[in-house]
Amino acid sequence: MVFRLRLVRPWRWSPAELTRVITDVQVAILANMLGVSLFFLVVLYDYVAVNNPKKQE
Repeated sequence: MVFRLRLVRPWRWSPAELTRVITDVQVAILANMLGVSLFFLVVLYDYVAVNNPKKQE
């Protein structure tokens, strides 16, 4: 018995979907997510730098 996957929607993008504009709310959410992730990366780097066992004096 062979099962075939039927695609409900083709994998092509329509011209209307390609020209969709990002809203201000989406830009604000993206900027906030990038800012929070950068903050956590800085905190993680400081934690790793302080607790490095090779540099203990």
